[in-house]
Amino acid sequence: NGNLVAGNGLQNITPIDNPDDPGDPRGRFNTGVGVGVLNSVTIGYDNVGMGFNALKELTTGHANVGLGLYALQFNTTGSRNIAIGGDALGTNIIGGSNIAVGGGAMNRADDVYYNTAIGENAGINLQGDYNVALGKDALNYIGSSTLNTALGARADIGAADITNATALGADAIVTASNTIQLGSPTVQAVNTSGALTTGEVTYPNVDGSSGQILATDGGG
Repeated sequence: NGNLVAGNGLQNITPIDNPDDPGDPRGRFNTGVGVGVLNSVTIGYDNVGMGFNALKELTTGHANVGLGLYALQFNTTGSRNIAIGGDALGTNIIGGSNIAVGGGAMNRADDVYYNTAIGENAGINLQGDYNVALGKDALNYIGSSTLNTALGARADIGAADITNATALGADAIVTASNTIQLGSPTVQAVNTSGALTTGEVTYPNVDGSSGQILATDGGG
């Protein structure tokens, strides 16, 4: 039936024999290595679990990868998740299409979708969708949030229900939706060689002559 196990997992697997679809994958093509791995799966398929209790509670989910101690342990019906690292996505139950890489990454997330968290404990408290966290302890604020990006160690949002916000740099905290926070409060200067454009206005990137006044022609 295409299943492979090394350990005591896959005890409840029930491959579906479908005469109308001989290629029906349900209950097939699972790989489990370790004690308790894929121990509850029934008709789930295309799953890979490796490490103590990885994907232990999975029943019908498919195309999940759980590598590491307790990785995706409580996931039951969620599909297309990738968890690499001890406790990664450990309490997710039904959420899907998430990527968590690093010990504790997205550990307390449940019923969330389309998130990416890379780094130790990155996104550990995520309760929203379409978020990206990169760096140790990045995006760890407790609360629902969507479409946010935190890049850097401890980069985060600073309030619940923030949407479409970006925190760039270690300890950068963004506190409002549709906002970009560049750096932490200790950053003293922001440098760029290019011209700065805000909305329809582009500011010069070279110094003018003494006494020259910056003016606009109203044309952007």
